[in-house]
Amino acid sequence: MTIYRSSGKNTEIYEEYELYTREYTENVGGKSTFTAKGGTAFGDEPETAKPLEITNLYVKVRLNDNYNGEFGFDWVDVNPETKEIEKMQDVPFSEVEYFYKKDPANPLGGDIVEKSTDEIGAKHAIQDHYKFNPISKHVDIPYVLIKPGQSITLSAEIMLWQAEITDDVIAITGDEFYEFEIVGGEKEGKTAKKKLTEAGKLDLKITCLKAGSEKTYDFNHSNSTTGSHAVGGLTMMENKVLTLKFRVIALVSADGTPNEKAKALFQKFKDNDIKKYLNEKSLNQAGYEIEIENQLMFDQLDSTDLDDYFYAFDKEEWGKKELFKENHVKTRKKLQISYTKDGKEVRTETEIQEIKDVISEDTIDYTTINLYKEKLKSKSQIYNKALIVLADYECEKDKVGAFSRTFPLDHNALFVYSSNKDGGTYAHEIAHMLGLTHTFIREKNKKEFLDRKDYIEKYKKETIDACIEKIKNEYQNNIDKVSKKLKSLLARSYSTSQFTEFQIRKGTLIKCIDNSNLYYEARIKDYNSRINDKTLYSSYSWGGKVVSKDIYIENCKTEKKRNTDYKKYNLEAKIKLQEIVNEKIFNFKEKFNLIQEDCLKLYEEVLKYSLEIEYLQLISNYIYFKENSTKNTMDYTEPIYNNGNWEVQCFKFLHHQIKIMRNDYENNK
Repeated sequence: MTIYRSSGKNTEIYEEYELYTREYTENVGGKSTFTAKGGTAFGDEPETAKPLEITNLYVKVRLNDNYNGEFGFDWVDVNPETKEIEKMQDVPFSEVEYFYKKDPANPLGGDIVEKSTDEIGAKHAIQDHYKFNPISKHVDIPYVLIKPGQSITLSAEIMLWQAEITDDVIAITGDEFYEFEIVGGEKEGKTAKKKLTEAGKLDLKITCLKAGSEKTYDFNHSNSTTGSHAVGGLTMMENKVLTLKFRVIALVSADGTPNEKAKALFQKFKDNDIKKYLNEKSLNQAGYEIEIENQLMFDQLDSTDLDDYFYAFDKEEWGKKELFKENHVKTRKKLQISYTKDGKEVRTETEIQEIKDVISEDTIDYTTINLYKEKLKSKSQIYNKALIVLADYECEKDKVGAFSRTFPLDHNALFVYSSNKDGGTYAHEIAHMLGLTHTFIREKNKKEFLDRKDYIEKYKKETIDACIEKIKNEYQNNIDKVSKKLKSLLARSYSTSQFTEFQIRKGTLIKCIDNSNLYYEARIKDYNSRINDKTLYSSYSWGGKVVSKDIYIENCKTEKKRNTDYKKYNLEAKIKLQEIVNEKIFNFKEKFNLIQEDCLKLYEEVLKYSLEIEYLQLISNYIYFKENSTKNTMDYTEPIYNNGNWEVQCFKFLHHQIKIMRNDYENNK
């Protein structure tokens, strides 16, 4: 497609585009019609175009050189000539390896594909996640997240693409949420403005006055020739502060002095300023504020009784369970960086074998947390919120400094080994807990993705559809053959499913329990009536067979007890449920019994609020780069030891990652 621009005397080609369709259909007849805006003409008659007044400059907002993770900022660079994606957060498009390709007909039907198989599709996927200036599609509108009360300074680059700067003015207007200042400019009410003398970079100061929802703020350019146009801007992301509170506990062995071992781990956590790093250089980018539930313990570490804050394991017992290994031969890879005379970096990797006592990975987090909770219970204490576990041993696997879990959604703990060096690992693992995958993908990750997708289909078929079929059959069996109507509740027969653990929401399960208990109460009443019936009958039957009266009465007593137990377990579970203070889906470990129509409600809720949400969260991590090619928190790069400190190399978040983490808050608070 060719777009023409007219100056009133001469007509020239303004821009030429190749048009692509994302939903291609073959053999479609007819023709397409474009409606022109302003002075733009399409087709073969450019002489009909009206004069088009357009801006001669644009404003591109970027970070200053001294950025170190103090706030959230994400941008994309586009080639001004080809209008194609060049970089995301300074990472070249060539480093993109995979992306999630949507299925337009099914939100759960897409797939993770290699970029090399569909480069245009990968670029479309990126473009769909960013905003661009409506006049010039190569100027992006970056995403910014700062906390209320925070002030930052960004770079606003004036980019001149034609003519000269004469009486040009740029301006940006704030409101009750944000105040803007163009350094060296002036203010008129809430509008910051500056008369330009040349192209180049200006400092833009932004202060957040209070939390607000996502909103785009435009840079407007004006002069006597072109009028006023939006020429750039920035999107301030929704920024309510989200508080995430952790209790920090220690895992030590029971030999020696466990209290002193735990104290040393707490001191290391305190000395490394982990909380400060999380709140000032990492998770703050997503608007999170990390609090330590047992902060008083840290403040009074030398005088506080630490017994409530550690679990001491028995080495022999854990050795039998393969949770602990003595004298384990651990192969460690050591990376040494040196430089040639001309300044080129040389990396040398060597292997070192060490003999160490180590602990496992796998389920050690669940084991530790459950045992810690049992210890608290023995002291008449309860703690069911987020945990950071500091272990006194390294992991048996090399390069594992910590781990957490993305699923289930309500998982809110991270396990940190003694080998961990820096706050970046804490940020990385908490981000996993808040829904983020790595920025790279391996074969096992692709298999996990496909397995999860297949499991949802299997769950629908083998659990939900099977339950629906049971309900249909039971309904037919409960129709009175004479009246053709549903029998009374006393006369109906429903099958029961027993649960000992299930993903549920409090309110839904209480309703299901109440409904099933109505049926169990009716059955108890019915069997009690049969047992106490003094009428003498000529015969008795059970299950279609003739039985003696004694067997008949004994069977009635058995069924009465069975339904009484069902009701009893349900009432006990209901008491436990009423202690829960929120309505998020969680793993409920109590015995309860439901008839099939109530089972179906639970199954459908698990699908909707757990399986599908987990899957949608997974595919929201839509872009994957080559490993160790970014400065993203979810990439893998070893910290650098510099002047006595470990310096984190990966500390940034993309804005879609920020949104994923913020959306996951309710599952983890």
